[in-house]
Amino acid sequence: DCIATTSEKVDMEVDDNDSVVCRFCSEECEDEVDDWYMNCICCDLCDKWVHFKCAGIKTVRQMKVAQSDIWVCSICTCKS
Repeated sequence: DCIATTSEKVDMEVDDNDSVVCRFCSEECEDEVDDWYMNCICCDLCDKWVHFKCAGIKTVRQMKVAQSDIWVCSICTCKS
């Protein structure tokens, strides 16, 4: 799946400063931060970005599983 990087910010939801923002908290998704918990993952259905912490991904193991499979945010999960 996708992890936000500066070069991929073309088609993502952006705020007024051209920053990628989290679908849930509207805070910026930063790339290459020391705390992996603040990185974002992209929903494979809606293509919106979500912080790992906002998605409830709490461990590196959960992060790796989410990245290796199709990941769907809780909003899209509730819609289906």
